[in-house]
Amino acid sequence: MIKAFKDVYGEYSVHMIPCREDNYTFILEKNKCGVLIDSSLYEPVSKYLKENQIKLEAILITHHHYDHVDGIKEIADEHECRILCSQVDYERDAVPEAHDFLNEDSALKLIGLDFKVIETPGHTAGHISFYIESLDLLFCADTLFSLGCGRVFPDGSFESLFTSLQKISKLPENTIIYCAHEYTKSNFYFLSKNSLLDPLKGDEIERRLLNEQRTVPTSLKYETHLNSFLKCSTQEEFTHLRKLKDKG
Repeated sequence: MIKAFKDVYGEYSVHMIPCREDNYTFILEKNKCGVLIDSSLYEPVSKYLKENQIKLEAILITHHHYDHVDGIKEIADEHECRILCSQVDYERDAVPEAHDFLNEDSALKLIGLDFKVIETPGHTAGHISFYIESLDLLFCADTLFSLGCGRVFPDGSFESLFTSLQKISKLPENTIIYCAHEYTKSNFYFLSKNSLLDPLKGDEIERRLLNEQRTVPTSLKYETHLNSFLKCSTQEEFTHLRKLKDKG
């Protein structure tokens, strides 16, 4: 049996499948009908879907990196469903398996839910996130992490990532955030080393990792108070902090 975490929101469930060293793959499901958001590793994702008899209606891709698209063609063939990625990644053929593209003008309704597409470039040029207003859920992949944010790849930019984080900060404070990596502990150590966080928060994070084995999801309210990257008020301040994090 594939190990996964499951969070319930009324009639809907979010299944979190740990993959690789620190990735999460997400399945949003209702009555065995689901939407896959990224695929970190084909085998555990495909096996989990079979074990739990979940039939996919679509596969949504946040960005083209290998740990978000592994085996998506095979999964799509198994479920006879479509793969959707950002317009940027589609037009530059960064996700060659994709059947169509999405942007902020896209109207997307799946498994009875309206998905709002938010363009969140910065980590990469083609990064998008998915917000479900009716459930107050955000799937933001590698844009925002608990106590951190994504690093900037050559096709991204610090300016774009700062703008994307500002977009996210304007969502309702009760928004539950599903990010794609378990980086909270390392982000905490960075903030603590630079005197940016109360050390007592480290004990809380250690307890969560010990008892629940995860710190995802987080909430926008929590991140607004504690995430120094999200609290940056200027692009210059953000760029300095992100480059400092890049140095280790």
